[in-house]
Amino acid sequence: MLTTLMAVAPSSFHTMDAPTAIFATKAFGVGRGFAVLVVIFASLFGLMVLGGHLRGSAQRRRSQKRP
Repeated sequence: MLTTLMAVAPSSFHTMDAPTAIFATKAFGVGRGFAVLVVIFASLFGLMVLGGHLRGSAQRRRSQKRP
């Protein structure tokens, strides 16, 4: 999706041609791509941990209200 937008946007603005934008996206590199994946998965893992913590906290509060 991003590469399609990068190819279409320059051709609509006439600042550079579409093949140049496609070659620019290929220079992203394996290292940077891996770093982006690590950041995405780490943030998803962090959100899962936070969700589990909040769910457990809510369950403990509900169980304390029952006599």
